[in-house]
Amino acid sequence: MRKGGIMFNILAAGLLSIGAVACGQGAEPDSDTLQNATAARAVPKAALDFEAKAEDAYDTALKGDIAGVRAAAASLGDLWKKLRKIVQRDRLSSATIRALDKAVARFSSLSATSTDRVQLARAANAISDPMDDVFELYHPKVPPTLISLDFLGREIVLDCKESALQPAASHLKALEAEWAGLRPKVVKAGGSTQATNLDDALAAARKAIGSQDFAELEKRAQAVLDLVDSMEHDLHW
Repeated sequence: MRKGGIMFNILAAGLLSIGAVACGQGAEPDSDTLQNATAARAVPKAALDFEAKAEDAYDTALKGDIAGVRAAAASLGDLWKKLRKIVQRDRLSSATIRALDKAVARFSSLSATSTDRVQLARAANAISDPMDDVFELYHPKVPPTLISLDFLGREIVLDCKESALQPAASHLKALEAEWAGLRPKVVKAGGSTQATNLDDALAAARKAIGSQDFAELEKRAQAVLDLVDSMEHDLHW
């Protein structure tokens, strides 16, 4: 997602599905057809832009670009105002909307007062945490669980930078659980190689947790992030 692959793929899949419905025989659509058309609607561009900006903010924070972080926080605030109206209309859960309100507000506040790269990066990453629910609202072909894998992988990277063993173990456990549900879909989409490589990365990460080897753990977490990028770009969803 750092390269925007899932955003493009989800948007394209939704547009193709809607186009297929629109190009029918001209007969009056039945209720099932209408329901399928609604389920296949594209993820709004506002959601794509918002998630991409959150991911950019994470990278900007880790680079120590404080001016860039503050600019990103302002941009995210504006983007969320626009997206919030859309997801309210489309009946995103109130709990998810509140979680995003809180995450955006915290990142904005922190960006004005802190220069701690890890703290700022974690606040930026927290904005991505509920975004799988936003994308899931539009039933895209590309699994929104990939957003969760990216979020958790980045959290482990940040845990390593703080030598935080228990949070790293907790995030790894959550990542393993998300992956267990997603793995069959990845294989079905032609990602047997990526699936095996991610299995290996997680096994090595689990071993690194046991030996408290944060350098190795961060390396394996980054490998997970790279594999998620490959899944986004290279598979046939």
